Amino acid sequence: MLAVCAICIFFTNEARAQGRAGHFMISAAADVYKTDNVKPFGKYQAGIEANYFVANPIAITLGYERWADQHDAIALGYRAYLLNTLFLKVKPLVNLPDTRVVELNIGGGYNYPLSRHVALEFVTDYYMTTRQVAGRAGIAIVL
Repeated sequence: MLAVCAICIFFTNEARAQGRAGHFMISAAADVYKTDNVKPFGKYQAGIEANYFVANPIAITLGYERWADQHDAIALGYRAYLLNTLFLKVKPLVNLPDTRVVELNIGGGYNYPLSRHVALEFVTDYYMTTRQVAGRAGIAIVL
């Protein structure tokens, strides 16, 4: 019972770096691990996103992804916050320059609040088409 109470207190921390309806959040992250990496630092993947909170737990996302050994992509999607700091996301990636190729990315993440407006962000992504899994780390800033 004590463990359940501690978990509830941990996830309902008031210092949350999640926006409320009408707020923007900018986040940037890079892959720490991806299942198709054959050697450390052999390639990189990083992205930046702008999230607009249309309702307290729901944000729409527009972003840009940079893949060192493949291509760039535009990301369009949404996030749904289950608790103050836990979220699920769906993000189709439209490849550039060939916009006919779309990679569907689903995942979840955790924002660790550093202050009311800044958080460390940890995300796990699953790429449906290529069947790859990635772990990302980054920073999020609520404007």
